[in-house]
Amino acid sequence: MKKVLFALSFVLMGLSANAQMKTIQPKYQAGDHAVYQYESTTSLTMESPITIKMTNAEDYTIREANADGYVIDVVKKDFKIEGAEGNIMAQLLTLGQGFVEGLTIKLKADASGKIVEILNKDEVSAHINSKADAAVEGMLASIPQLSGQVSKEDLKEQLLEQASIESLLNSYQNNPNIFALNGKTVMTGTVDSYENQMGMKMNRLFMVKGNQVKTSGSLNLSKDELKELILSQVPPEQAEMVRQNIDAILGSGQIKAEMKEDATYEYLDNGWVSSITVEEKADMMGQQQSGTTKVTLTEHSW
Repeated sequence: MKKVLFALSFVLMGLSANAQMKTIQPKYQAGDHAVYQYESTTSLTMESPITIKMTNAEDYTIREANADGYVIDVVKKDFKIEGAEGNIMAQLLTLGQGFVEGLTIKLKADASGKIVEILNKDEVSAHINSKADAAVEGMLASIPQLSGQVSKEDLKEQLLEQASIESLLNSYQNNPNIFALNGKTVMTGTVDSYENQMGMKMNRLFMVKGNQVKTSGSLNLSKDELKELILSQVPPEQAEMVRQNIDAILGSGQIKAEMKEDATYEYLDNGWVSSITVEEKADMMGQQQSGTTKVTLTEHSW
C-alpha cells in the first residue's frame, strides 16, 4: 500500500510540474467591437418530454478603457425560441431570456475584465419589469386555465427569477460567457466555487492547455442545504411531514440532486474569447434536464 501511495505521489508531482498556468486578463481597447452568436438546445424530461432551441446574437462594444477598468455596452438581438409553444414550464424557463432584447446594458469591469456592476441598472430593471408584465398578460391570454391556478404576481415572480438585475449580473460573472473567467489565474487541477444560473452552489475544476481552458463543475451542497432544497420544493401542507422523515428519504436514495456543467473556452492572444462550448446535465428530484450551448465569435473590429 505504501508503495502505491509513493508511486501516486510522484505521478501527482509530475502533473503539477507540467501543469500550465494561465492568467485571464484581456486587454480591451476603447472602440473594440465584437459580435457573438449563441445557440443552445435544452431537453426537459417531464410527462411529455420536450426540446427547446434558443438562438441570439450579442453585440459587445468597449466604450471606455483606462487603468481602473472598462465600460462595456452589451446588446442582445435576434432572439428566437423554438419548442416552448403551449408548454407552461418551457415558457417559464425561456421567456425571461428575451426580456433585455434590444436594450443596451452598460457593464462596469475592473482592470482584469471582471464584471462588477450594471451601471444603468435602474433603466434595465424598469425595462425588465415592463416586459414581465406584458409576458404575464400574454401567457394568461393564451393559456386561460392558468388564471385559476396561479396569481399574476406569482407568475411574474417566477419569470423574474431568471431576469432580475441580480441574476443578470450573476450570469455575466459566473455562467459560461466571454467574461466568466476574467480576472482568474488558473492551472490544471485548481478548483473554485461559484453559483450557477439556477442559484445552486457549484465546485469547478480547471484544466489548462495553451489558450484553451476547460472547466468541470458539479453540485456542492451540504446535507443540510440538500434538506432545505428538498423542503423548498414540497407543497406547504406536506412540508412538516417531509421534514420529520427527511433523513429516511435521503437514505433511501430515491431522491437525487445532481448537476454537472462542463465548458471549454478558447481564447485569442488578445484575451477575447473565440468560442465556448457548454454541456449541462441535471437531475433534481425527478426533474431531468440536459443541454448544450455554443458561443461563436462571428464579427470583430481588430
